[in-house]
Amino acid sequence: MMFKAASEGMMMWWKDIKLWVGVVLIILNFVIGFYAKVMMVIKINDPFYWWLWVGIYAFSWLLLFAGIFLTGWETYRIITDKVNRNVKKTVRKTYRHAKSLPRKGVELHRKSMSKIAATSKMIVQRMK
Repeated sequence: MMFKAASEGMMMWWKDIKLWVGVVLIILNFVIGFYAKVMMVIKINDPFYWWLWVGIYAFSWLLLFAGIFLTGWETYRIITDKVNRNVKKTVRKTYRHAKSLPRKGVELHRKSMSKIAATSKMIVQRMK
């Protein structure tokens, strides 16, 4: 599914269930891992609960690796596709802007010089 979408242009990352599961597993890793570390510090005197929380912390690392495995190549393809599209769009806009820049510079110079000339004429007339 992802290869077909990549060759057609815009990738539809929100339709890939494997990617969603991987992201959810990574988020669960952070939540469970943080909670387990806090509980390890709180239950440091009780060896049974301390080892229980160490096991849960190790399980959170398994969730992390499973999430990375599920999101790995799909996420890489999505990010590179998006970056390539944005770079191409930026380059096109830069070329268009660079073509119009000298004309805009000349117009700005003429406008500012006419204002300076009008202001200097007004000052000279008031001095007389």
